[in-house]
Amino acid sequence: MPEFITYKLPKEIRKTAIHEIFEAFDKVTLLLRGYTPDSKSSMNEIMKSRPDSAVEILNKVFKKYKIIKPFVDDDIDIVYLDKGGKGAVYKIEGLKGWTSSKVDKMFDDPDEFVIKVYHQLKGEGWHPFKSHGAYAESNSANYWTKHEGRYTQRGKFYFAGLKSGYMVNKFLDEDTRLPKRIVDEYSRGIKCTDEDKYASNRQVIDGYNRIKGYNYDWGGCRVVNRVKNENKIALAVLNRIKETPEYDVIRKWQSLFSERQNKDDIRAGLALAIKYLPANCQKECIEQCLALNKPKINQALAYVLKYLQYEDSLPYYKRLLLTKDVKTQVILLNEIPLMAKKLKPDAKNIKDDISAQLAEIVPKRIDRYYNIAERYVLPEAIEHLASFVHLLPKENIPRQYTKLVKIENESLHERLLYTLVRIPEFFKEDAKILLRKYVKEPKLLEQYKDVFE
Repeated sequence: MPEFITYKLPKEIRKTAIHEIFEAFDKVTLLLRGYTPDSKSSMNEIMKSRPDSAVEILNKVFKKYKIIKPFVDDDIDIVYLDKGGKGAVYKIEGLKGWTSSKVDKMFDDPDEFVIKVYHQLKGEGWHPFKSHGAYAESNSANYWTKHEGRYTQRGKFYFAGLKSGYMVNKFLDEDTRLPKRIVDEYSRGIKCTDEDKYASNRQVIDGYNRIKGYNYDWGGCRVVNRVKNENKIALAVLNRIKETPEYDVIRKWQSLFSERQNKDDIRAGLALAIKYLPANCQKECIEQCLALNKPKINQALAYVLKYLQYEDSLPYYKRLLLTKDVKTQVILLNEIPLMAKKLKPDAKNIKDDISAQLAEIVPKRIDRYYNIAERYVLPEAIEHLASFVHLLPKENIPRQYTKLVKIENESLHERLLYTLVRIPEFFKEDAKILLRKYVKEPKLLEQYKDVFE
């Protein structure tokens, strides 16, 4: 909740009032979702693409608690701005205030707000909502705000309603001041795909999903490094090694490895930091970590293999699969395209969220990783092999696809169906025939009925 609202609420009724304000936003969301004016609509409803009843609800609750004062402040209004694939955005006009920082009051105008109303909360399948929609986007926004605050290029997020499907953010336009801090999302193990980025010269880009250097859409943010994203101690250790001069980095690494308190978290960070060690020391340090056979450390090692030469990575890939830890296997399988790339000389500067361009991927390497994985992969992780069948050598796609589709595993079948669009045209019809033959799960037959008709 924006601070200027909270401060206006007396402490003895604050909890009740905030709950009532949230309920009002839930009601407004249900009224806005899918709203279309008709012949009975008022002029305001037609011009602003929202029902008058939604405006009345917000005015009523904010006047009740004196957030806006009758006859002093203008009434609140709601005005449609735009919509995308997942939701529609409305500006809440008349609601404004400084939200947290004293610096804001000195240099910035009061914040204004928008409400994003999602078209739907969930669908039959989870894949389209993996990094989009009310749940995923609110979770990403809350995570970022908690760890990096509101004063970054990601803009300000305030609150969301998961029950009804909305989120409230700061309104941005060409008059908004530039971001105070630019934070690389990858520093938190996150990759944001649905936006233009800052240029290499740090000049502002006003492009796709970006205004005045701010991103205004939380969709497409996904975790690409679980250890960095979830483990504060490991992340701190990784950053300490990165900042250590090269002449002292091995001594520092070994010194931290000997720490006894929070040792698994520390060593997970050290495993991630192996890419920053001299090349002639990396294998020894990997062996040192592998000998511990701890899930947290193994998961961190799974992210390191792509920095090794291809032939060097294969035995470690197999040994990590053999740990039989589901999370470690999932990471390894999702890293296959990155491990199969032609390694560039500046491996230290490669990020875990690098995009694997088709021209850089060696299909025969994909095939070799698949052949190893299919011998050791757990049922709980095997679905991830379905994601990259299309990257195999052309002549091997039918064989591998047939193997996978014959396995009785609903999650695997669901991912094969979802990724069908990636299958090359020469095999797509054959893939459909195989899916019709081997997929028997009722939910999938209904969800993907266009494939089975």
